Amino acid sequence: MKLSPKEIPRFLENPDPTIAAILFYGSDTMRVALKRQEYLENLLGSTAEQEMRLIRLTGDDVLKDHTAAFDAIKSVGFFPGQRAVLIENSSDRTSKIIFDCIEAWEQPDAQIVVTSGQLKPTSQLRKSFETSKSTLAVPIYDNPLTEMEIKTELTRAGIQINDPNIMTGLHSLSEELEPGDFRNTCLLYTSDAADEGLGVDLGGRRI
Repeated sequence: MKLSPKEIPRFLENPDPTIAAILFYGSDTMRVALKRQEYLENLLGSTAEQEMRLIRLTGDDVLKDHTAAFDAIKSVGFFPGQRAVLIENSSDRTSKIIFDCIEAWEQPDAQIVVTSGQLKPTSQLRKSFETSKSTLAVPIYDNPLTEMEIKTELTRAGIQINDPNIMTGLHSLSEELEPGDFRNTCLLYTSDAADEGLGVDLGGRRI
């Protein structure tokens, strides 16, 4: 199934662990990376890598060792909790291997999270994720951040804003910056304020 742009924010905020696999794809590598990072943090929590509940692979890894993804999905670690296998930089060449794993997937196997660049409608990888009942395709477009996405980044940085004028300024800023740069800007303000023992100052206003 393919998610619409309106469905994506809610899906990222409330991951569904019963889905076998998710595909994030788009022409902007940074935007795709930020969305899959947000999704994995909400799915697994902040300690997943330390607890070995997140295994990272690349498309090349999967092509070199056809059993690597299958073994990772089926493996059970020492720590309880949701698990995931991230396969980055995938392509149509990896489609069959990934879907062999999806066909063998059953709970409580690790959820499969796949990332790719821009995929044409005829792409085998994209078509497979869009048509399978046990998978989701999540297209990431090169659009300015929405209000919900801006609030998510502010929350991530520990910033609370009640002044509508500042929010208006942030909307304008988000249209000029790439999502990754906007996130770094928020974190920079927070870090500077913490170093000085002050509140966060955005646009000349103390918040």
